Amino acid sequence: MHRFLPVVLFLLMLQACTSGSEPTPPEVEVDQPESSFSDQQPPLSAEDYRDLTDRAVTLFNNRAYLLEDANEDDELKKWFIRYYIQKHEFEEDWDEEEILQLALDRQSYEKAWRKYAEDEYDVTISEEMIKQQAEYNVQVYQDSMPPIIKGMSASLDKTIEEFMTEFDRDHVERTVIWQRLIPTLLEEYEQEASDYVNGVFLRQEFDEEVLTYMEEEYDEEVPEIYDP
Repeated sequence: MHRFLPVVLFLLMLQACTSGSEPTPPEVEVDQPESSFSDQQPPLSAEDYRDLTDRAVTLFNNRAYLLEDANEDDELKKWFIRYYIQKHEFEEDWDEEEILQLALDRQSYEKAWRKYAEDEYDVTISEEMIKQQAEYNVQVYQDSMPPIIKGMSASLDKTIEEFMTEFDRDHVERTVIWQRLIPTLLEEYEQEASDYVNGVFLRQEFDEEVLTYMEEEYDEEVPEIYDP
């Protein structure tokens, strides 16, 4: 089984679900995300996220030799950074090799679900759609930028705009794809829900479809996926 954890970066998909330049999908009730922190644990500051990102980059560079061409794989480094931060947000006991494996597994999953969305549901997007959504996301957070974005962008020496259009581009892309998946998934699953269909339900059902697709496509056990 896999489990999905509510992390600040995932809010980009939930909060930026509609853009002024994009069609508005049918309304879906979205459960309130749980806090990333316990009552006893103070939220991490922008400085904390900057330091965690610094350490994650150093650790990745020190271990990249374990994988061929890993030093040149920006997507793998991106997921390593995200999982390293999640380790500290949720006090996970992963070591660096486990985080690297999680990043590798996540890479495979990200490629698979995008391909499945296109092949099974005929969902395609354009660069212009991604650009518009990224610009919208920047506007949404302009007056209240989350510490995680401030800290990570500072560590990576990027402006907020560069961070959200370059480093976080895959999250933006996920938002745009999900906007176009919602109407189809609503139609497919509305008969199965006794009371209502919410965003969490749709996400879980779609994830199960993707994992089944991966098992059939790659003929191997699908690894556990933890979701930054």
